[in-house]
Amino acid sequence: MAKCKICKDNFKSINKKNTICSKEKCKKENHYLCIKKYMKSDKGKIAIRKATKKQYEKNYVKLIAENLINGVYVKKYSNGKTDVKITLYKKCLKNNCNNTFYSIANENIKLGKFDKKYCSKRCQDREKKRIQRINLTFYRPEKIKEINKKRAKKNKLRRLTDEKWRIEQCQRGKIYRQSKKDCPIYKAKTKIRMAERDKRTRLTTPKISNELKKLTDFYKSKKEYKNYNNLHADHIYALKGKNYSGLTNANNLQWLPSELNVKKSNMDFEEWQKVCKQNRKEYNFILNKHGLKFNRQYITIKI
Repeated sequence: MAKCKICKDNFKSINKKNTICSKEKCKKENHYLCIKKYMKSDKGKIAIRKATKKQYEKNYVKLIAENLINGVYVKKYSNGKTDVKITLYKKCLKNNCNNTFYSIANENIKLGKFDKKYCSKRCQDREKKRIQRINLTFYRPEKIKEINKKRAKKNKLRRLTDEKWRIEQCQRGKIYRQSKKDCPIYKAKTKIRMAERDKRTRLTTPKISNELKKLTDFYKSKKEYKNYNNLHADHIYALKGKNYSGLTNANNLQWLPSELNVKKSNMDFEEWQKVCKQNRKEYNFILNKHGLKFNRQYITIKI
């Protein structure tokens, strides 16, 4: 048996914690008392403040919407004070963000939380990170340059020295090539592509006997180099370039390793020179294995 707190009558209860009977009056009074305790607590006070703020915002926006003139709220004072202008539609201050959003931005009076600078939290966070990077480069530019150089050196050495990285990459390439070779669509495309290439070579090759001898001598000189199986006959000026095309003369041919020939692909000679200047050490390391080196014009020559 237990006693009810409100009516003080005895009642049966299984739970010892239950201190209220099953009457409707007692339940309502208990609910009312629990609300009073919650409102006096710290959590209840915070909830009241949030509710009052939302009501204040709604009433404030309604007041402005009544006196709008082309998206601008104008309020006049009778005591000779200056007029107040409040813009409702504002642009985001983030770099490269041209979004407009609804806000109450005032030039003369500060309205606190009503004034917003960014359209979303995402823009706000990204703009803070951008400003931090600018401050780091402004105050410590030398340290950042040193860090970037060290990272670049590590990545280059990793590509040249790590055998595991090379083996994994080669295995991925083999699996990808085998999947392509089995595809019938890929086989049909390769036949068409090779037929077009043969036509170009026939049209561009000279028919003079002296120049044909130079070509035969050039192709015979392949066995003079180291690891000649990995060498490709590259056109200095490509047969089908982006801006211009070349011929299959002996003067327009050079020996290149397969790695570099794939990177060059269809580039113009001027673009290839810029790429070689940027990655000169890497390319010289590859050419030295085959007994080759670059000229001043970045054309391969025998060592």
